Amino acid sequence: MGLYKELVKAYPKADKDLLKHYAKVREMNTLQRMVLPLGKEVGDWLGVTGSDTGFSWDDIGADIAGAYFTPEEANRKGLFTHTEGDNWTGQGQGLFTEILRNLFR
Repeated sequence: MGLYKELVKAYPKADKDLLKHYAKVREMNTLQRMVLPLGKEVGDWLGVTGSDTGFSWDDIGADIAGAYFTPEEANRKGLFTHTEGDNWTGQGQGLFTEILRNLFR
């Protein structure tokens, strides 16, 4: 995962998990980008992926950034930073309205 390592170096203050989401989506083809990221988050919410974080709008924001933005744009838009702080888990992690605002700024 070379891109991930490059992102960690370039954006040391960014959330590592969000950088990982961005990098993974960059490796996917168009069809995979449409299905896999959302499916993974739904699986997290349902508890079938082994993740204890639940559904995350922040992760979805980083996934969308990986499909449409350069790393510089994604970072500038705040898509490498969690919107809800550090203590949220479960359904709805992240603030949907903040992610939406960041995508279109």
